[in-house]
Amino acid sequence: MAPKAAHGATPCTWRRLARHSVAAETTTPPRHTPPRRHPHPVTATPP
Repeated sequence: MAPKAAHGATPCTWRRLARHSVAAETTTPPRHTPPRRHPHPVTATPP
């Protein structure tokens, strides 16, 4: 396990990174949706 860890290309390593990327991408869209709804009502007030 020592030689594999030194390589830095272990399945657990890239797997953990991929999971973080997927989680961040899945949490980004929903979080960006609420803030976008705020500007909508504010922009509809002036016109």
